[in-house]
Amino acid sequence: MKVLWLLPQSVYSAPGFSAAPQKALLGSHLASMRMRTSMAVAACHIAGNVCRFVCPDLDGTMDVIDQDHVDICVLSKFFYDSDPSLWLQACKQLKANGARLLVDISDFPWASLTSESSEAYRIKRDKLVHFYDTLLPFVDAWTVGSEKLKFLISEFSDRSCTVIGDAIFASPAAPRFKPDQVLELLWFGHPSNLPDLQQYIPSLVSFSAHKPCCLNIVTSVDQGFMENISRLNRQLPDTLRLRCEPWSVERTYRSLRACDLVLLPGDPNNPRKAGVSANRIAETLQAGRLPIANTLESYLPFSDSAYLGPDLSAGIAWALAHPDDVLAKIAQVQALVSSRYGQAVVAKQWHDTLIQVASAPS
Repeated sequence: MKVLWLLPQSVYSAPGFSAAPQKALLGSHLASMRMRTSMAVAACHIAGNVCRFVCPDLDGTMDVIDQDHVDICVLSKFFYDSDPSLWLQACKQLKANGARLLVDISDFPWASLTSESSEAYRIKRDKLVHFYDTLLPFVDAWTVGSEKLKFLISEFSDRSCTVIGDAIFASPAAPRFKPDQVLELLWFGHPSNLPDLQQYIPSLVSFSAHKPCCLNIVTSVDQGFMENISRLNRQLPDTLRLRCEPWSVERTYRSLRACDLVLLPGDPNNPRKAGVSANRIAETLQAGRLPIANTLESYLPFSDSAYLGPDLSAGIAWALAHPDDVLAKIAQVQALVSSRYGQAVVAKQWHDTLIQVASAPS
């Protein structure tokens, strides 16, 4: 089987990608590349399949591919700053030459606008909707990261849709919750999720009056963001300190080991959060730490092991009052995380899905 992957330029042109694509995908700052695409590519390599990679935005990349012998094309990620006409042209050409088209969705592109949506987001959303609306007739199958996202996709397409969770790479660590005088909190994730954290800070300020806290923020940031954190620290009471570290896979693992609790705020009423992956919940539990999160629908499978609720500060207070229950919550789910989201499990799901889509009758 010959598989062709359509990748955004930021991934395709990343340092080291041309020499070692699999290694570059595993180190990508994009969770969809690291936890999804890398597993699919690995599964194909193990099975002896041929993998090729192109970026439709770059001149000439499609010309070097023998399109007549591509069995399946996988569209892993389309960014709004890509040229939709080039991507659509690539998909149409491949379909015309007999390839099947599998589209992996990690963010719901048809999320409705709200009164709080910025103009920049409106422009981005309109571009994404136009791209996916035009792509719909050419799609043979979808893959998504949650049951909620599968349901949402079904309202726009009657093509088959397979739920494949994001891979969790770490082995389970022993559950730990032994806070010192200062409670060590962690938030990690993509910068697009920072507004949810910023909205929670005033509540954390109030909570820190009862228990001093240090919040470590691990994300992809620039110097301006670091300066904002320093400025904010000068304005905050001494009971709350903020620390920021640039994201990397290793730094995230290290920060998980060093923290007491992980905070994952999110707005359940935000349509952009519909179907969001629960990978940060799973990663946190696998690291032996308790995630405290707002009740997003895709987090509900972890309702017995994470603390889910409308008030994160209430979750922190509960954890401090019930340390033994914290450890029990974490321990009871780690085997489940490994059995559902372990690398071998996810890789097999990808390979089975690719074979099924490639071999399905026209």
